[in-house]
Amino acid sequence: MIVTKKACITTSFYLAYLTFLTFSMFGHIPTVGGYLKELTNVGLAIFVIIICFRLRDYSAREGIVFAIFLSYSLFVAFRTGDYGFFKLGMMIFACKGLNFRKIVKRDLYTRILIVVIMLYLWLSGIAPDVTSDYNGVIRHSIGFQNPNHVGIVAFIVIMEILYLSEMHLSVVQYIVALAILMVEDYVAGSRTAEFISLIAIGLATVYTFRPQFYEKRVVKAIMSWGGIICAGLTAVAFFLFKSGNFLAVVLDKMLSYRITNITFYYNRLGISIFGNNSLSVNRTIDSIYGFSFIVLGIIAFLIIMMAYYKLERILYQSNMPLAIIMFCLFVYGLSERLWMYIDYNIFMLVFAELIYPQFTSYGHDNTLSDEER
Repeated sequence: MIVTKKACITTSFYLAYLTFLTFSMFGHIPTVGGYLKELTNVGLAIFVIIICFRLRDYSAREGIVFAIFLSYSLFVAFRTGDYGFFKLGMMIFACKGLNFRKIVKRDLYTRILIVVIMLYLWLSGIAPDVTSDYNGVIRHSIGFQNPNHVGIVAFIVIMEILYLSEMHLSVVQYIVALAILMVEDYVAGSRTAEFISLIAIGLATVYTFRPQFYEKRVVKAIMSWGGIICAGLTAVAFFLFKSGNFLAVVLDKMLSYRITNITFYYNRLGISIFGNNSLSVNRTIDSIYGFSFIVLGIIAFLIIMMAYYKLERILYQSNMPLAIIMFCLFVYGLSERLWMYIDYNIFMLVFAELIYPQFTSYGHDNTLSDEER
C-alpha cells in the first residue's frame, strides 16, 4: 500500500511536469499549440492537488518559505508576464519525498521519444523547419522552435547522461555524447551548446580520473562563484559595448548580437527592483544575466545569484556531478536563458536541495512521511 501511494504521487508529479515539457517542445506548432497551452493549466491543477494532499508533510519553515516565494513569484509573473519562477516554485513544493534520480531517468527517456516524434512531425510537414543563416551556413530547427532550441535539447540530454552515469562515462557513453554533438552541429550548429557540452564532458573526464582536482580552493571558488563571475562578465561587456569599445563590438558580433539585445532592452525598459513587462518588446534577450536583471528585476536577479552560490556550496560537498552540471548551466547562461525554465530543463529542480537536504543525493531515496502514507 505504501509503494502504491508513493508511486501514485510520483506518477502524478511527472504527468503534471509532462504538460509543461510537452508545451515547451511542441507549443510552437500551430495545429496543437493552443491545446497544449491549455493542458499546462491541467498540469498546474495537478500540482495544486498534490500539494494540498500532502500539506501535513511540510514543516512550518517549509510552509513559510513557499508562501513567501510563491507570493513573490506570482507578483513577478503579473508584473513581467513571466511565470518561470512560479512554475519552479510549484514543482519544488510538490517534489518533496520523490526520487530525483528516477525523475531524471524518466525525463531522459521522454526527451528521446520527443526527438523521435518531432522528427516525424518535421518530415510530415506538420512541424515547421525554422532556418537561419550564420556566415553562409544554413542552420535548421528540424521541427523545434529554432536551431538554438535543438542545441538546448542536445545539451540537456548530454547532461542527463553525465548525471545518470555519475560522471563516470563508459566508452559507449562517450561515443553517444559526441555523436549527439556531431549531429546537432551538422543540423543546427548551436555553437554555445556544443562548446559548453564539451566543457562538461571534459570536466566529467577530470572527475573520473583526477577527482582531487576539485579539491583545489581556486576550483571550488570558481565553481561556487560561477554565477556572479558570469554576471560580472556580462556587465563588463555591456558597459564596454555602450562606450563603443571595438573589442566589445567584435564580441557582440561573435555572440550573434546578444550584447546589442541587452542594450536594447536596457534602453527600452530601464532597470527596476521588481522587474519590467517585456511582452511588447519585439526581440529576444538571450543572456540569463541580462534578462533576470532587466526583465525580472534586481530582487529576482539577487535571488538567482544567491541561490546558485548556496546550492553550489552544498553540492560541492554532497554531489559533485550535479555541481559540475549546474556550473555548466550558468556558464551557458551567458548566451542562452531557456534552460532557466523548468519547462525546458528538469535540472532546475535541483534547487529543491536548498529546502530538502539530500534531495539530490545519489542512492538517497527520499521517503514519504507516515502521515502521507
